[in-house]
Order: sequence, then C-alpha cells, then structure tokens
Amino acid sequence: MIPGSPIITYIFNNIIQFNSVTGNSNSWGAGISFHNGSGVISNNLITNNETHSESHNSYGGGICIMVNCNVILQNITCANNTTETHGGGIYSESAPVEIINSILWDNAPNELGGSFLVSYSDIKSGGWPGAGNINLDPLFVGSGDYPYALQNDSPCVNTGIPDTTGLNLPEFDLAGNPRLYGGRIEMGAYENQNLAVGVEEFDSDSNRDLVGAFGVECYPNPFYNHTTIHHTLPNAGFVNLEIHNITGKKIKTLHSGFTPAGEHGFVWDAEGLKDGLYLMRLETDGISESRKLLLLQ
Repeated sequence: MIPGSPIITYIFNNIIQFNSVTGNSNSWGAGISFHNGSGVISNNLITNNETHSESHNSYGGGICIMVNCNVILQNITCANNTTETHGGGIYSESAPVEIINSILWDNAPNELGGSFLVSYSDIKSGGWPGAGNINLDPLFVGSGDYPYALQNDSPCVNTGIPDTTGLNLPEFDLAGNPRLYGGRIEMGAYENQNLAVGVEEFDSDSNRDLVGAFGVECYPNPFYNHTTIHHTLPNAGFVNLEIHNITGKKIKTLHSGFTPAGEHGFVWDAEGLKDGLYLMRLETDGISESRKLLLLQ
C-alpha cells in the first residue's frame, strides 16, 4: 500500500444492529464508520443503532462517512437508527456518496445528512431527487426471522435499478435467497421470492415458457399520472389489456378487441388514483403477460 493512500473496504452481507456509541464531545457511526477510506457497502441490514454525546453532537446513527472517502452504498436497508444531530440513517462529510437500490426508513432525526447521489431508492420524508426514487412505506414483513424482508405488495419489489451491470452483487440476499429474482432487483437487503416482473404462463401444447413473448415495455415506470404500454403482437387476434390494483380488482380496460399484428402502444391515464403498485395484464389466444407499474403522486 502506498503510504497515506486511502483504505479500500468491501462490506457485504451483514446484519448490523443494536450498537451504541457515546462520546464526551462528538460521536459518530454506531453501525459503520468510514474515515479516510473508500469502498462498497452492499446487501447490508443496518437497524436500531444509536449515537450519543454529552455535548449533543452526534452523527450517523446507522452509517457515518467522514472526510477523504469515496463510498458506494447499494441494496442497503437502513431503518430505525437514531442520532442527536444529523443523519439518523446516514451522515456524510465527504464527497457525494452514491446510494443505489436502498431503503432508508424511520431513522431519526432524519434519514440522510450531508451530500448524496441517490437513485432507485425509497427514502422517507419527502424522498430524494434522482432517477427511480420513491417515498412510500416499504411494507416490511415486520416479524419472524426476517422482519425487514418485503411483503408482496411492497413498492420496493422489482423497482431497483433496471440494469445491474457492474454492481458486483453477492449471489444471495440476507435470507439466503437468490439476489436477482424475476428479472429485476429489489430495493433493500432482501429479494422477494414471490413476485416476478412478468407472470409465467405456458403454452399447453408445447409447455414452452412464453414470458416476454410480446416484448412488453412500460415507460416511464415508476411514473406520474401517465405511462405508455408498448407491445408487439406476432399474429393478429383478440387482445385484452387491463389494469388491476394490487388486490386484483380491475381498475381500467385499456383495450379489448381484434388487433392486427405489429407494434402497439396504449397510454394509461392514472390521474386521480392513489399512488402505489398496479398490475398491467395483457391477454391474447390463451397467453398472458403481466407487468408491475408504480404510480407516484
């Protein structure tokens, strides 16, 4: 190592919780503390950590990133951490810290303190600017061996970054399940194993998997008020295109009738509906394909 060069650290697949740091004048980083270092923090659950100081100057209940650091945080679930001053979840005094595919929820007095570049993450209390970010209850399971795993109707399921190339993700999540499931990564440290981006359907004659047969694309997704559903129909036939809420109730029929082969696009105007998850279902000739849509308000 070159003298004076920063330490490079990789922190993967950990549960870091119930730590407390107390100082006379300052305290920081009860879960993880970085100083003059660089690295990647990936696939970690950081909960119920706290920092205190007699002078009431404490920072980063969950994670504290101090000077001369270059840190990337990906697929972090950071919840219920506390501090007295700034960054109940994460505090940074360094260059903008990159946060991807993460959940910060119910940290006090705030989720983040400092400079950050956030994308495809669920941040409470107003969210955070950046592509794919949301501010919706992550709907943790709340009990059992993995209380911070995600319920089926969590808005964090299948809404992580679409292209995970270069993220160097671990093979498994914290519950020992495949880290990538159903074609789209989740936000946070756990991968829901019950829902996939597409619904698996099979041709009864050939038992051939027909997921993706129509090349369905929904853009933008997540979206505000309007999104367009594109699909390609290989053969002319009767097509039914519907929107359902997460309980399965039909919200709207976008198209129903004979449709020629080729490319088609239908706009869903969701203005006036509650934000949350919805399901697009396309059916033709006994074959169906589905996509999850996330409406933001």
